[in-house]
Amino acid sequence: MARKYLLIQLVLFFVTGALSGCSIANDAVNNTASVGSTGPISIDKEDIPFNVDKDIIVQVTPQIRFMLENSSEALLIIPTELFEIEREYSVIVNKGGLDYVHRIIIRQPCLVYIGDITNKPEIWRYCEQERIPLTQTGGRVVDHAVSRSGNWLVYAVKNEKGGTDIWKMDREGKNNEKVYGCGDFICDNLAIDYLGIKIAFLKKVPKSELILFLMSENQKIIVERGIISNVDFSPSGQFLRYFENNKSNLRVLDLASLNLIQSMESDSDLIGSWGHDRSSFLFGMRNYWGGIADIAIFETNIGSESLIKLFDGQELSINYFQPTYFESENLVVLVRTGFSGNSKQIWVVNKEGEKVLELTNDYQYDHSSLSWNSVEEKLAFQRYLLTRSDSQSEVWVWEKQDNYFQLIAENAARAIWMP
Repeated sequence: MARKYLLIQLVLFFVTGALSGCSIANDAVNNTASVGSTGPISIDKEDIPFNVDKDIIVQVTPQIRFMLENSSEALLIIPTELFEIEREYSVIVNKGGLDYVHRIIIRQPCLVYIGDITNKPEIWRYCEQERIPLTQTGGRVVDHAVSRSGNWLVYAVKNEKGGTDIWKMDREGKNNEKVYGCGDFICDNLAIDYLGIKIAFLKKVPKSELILFLMSENQKIIVERGIISNVDFSPSGQFLRYFENNKSNLRVLDLASLNLIQSMESDSDLIGSWGHDRSSFLFGMRNYWGGIADIAIFETNIGSESLIKLFDGQELSINYFQPTYFESENLVVLVRTGFSGNSKQIWVVNKEGEKVLELTNDYQYDHSSLSWNSVEEKLAFQRYLLTRSDSQSEVWVWEKQDNYFQLIAENAARAIWMP
């Protein structure tokens, strides 16, 4: 029986297909649910009117490649390619002569940011030209993070003791729940996994602690002590990545074993995005030639343990920051040239470092915090005017199709796309 079950699971890993010819079980069609373009689709087993622990066939129409995880409480359909926005899909779970049909529609990505940061910071959502406040804390928001599924947000709020508490809510700003109290201490550098069941954060006790908190089990795990930043989960939720500032080390933790599996020299402003394959990411490393800093960009893959140098800017006196995947052959990077002082501009470059497109070239402004929406149609970023001491950061969006720039919010920061 164990061999038969394993074979079924392997077959289901990349199943595609059309509706089966079996009959639909009673009450076996859901109301259409909205899902982000990156997935996953989660189907509660209690909603399926037959046992799905084994001997099932799962299909998705229209066809799309996916992986299936059969957990104790839910079936998870994890796409290995993007769903098409505003298209409807059906997941058909078949067992014997019965079908269960789970219908979804793929929603538009929305942008989440912290607005009015110098006065009364709150979390705002910008979606289809509409700005909506998601929190009403009286201006006590300190930090936030978004799950890669786009279903959940976590945020840190100042409490009456002078520290912060961590709260969780859905993408509509509803179902608010306090998930962790930090008492007298500040907790920030938040991250949340794609299922919304694990969070990570830095608790600033006398010797700061990087904490992994399993919400469903109410279990706290201290990962490391030190000055930590740039905390995030991998797209699959298998790994936790963070930067240890004192030792200038970028580190990757395997969450299954809690073993440190990668550690490389880097810097906090050189850490790049995760790849679509869920196990690759980009980062930069500083090299010094005759006392002059040069930054090389690397791509590493956790699964294959590969490390590939893509390019550096030594010959052109260019420094690259926050390398971000864009399309199959290109990257978006923040660039500081030899004559631009502290100003960083946004370029599209290929994987040899050759400039493809200069998105910004206004050297009065410094640009930062790049964030693509899930289908790489819109790029959010911050900019800051360097020539005025009272300048406030702004959140902008660049639309690829029309090469159009739009100011989303003044006195705002930390813009993140939510699928």
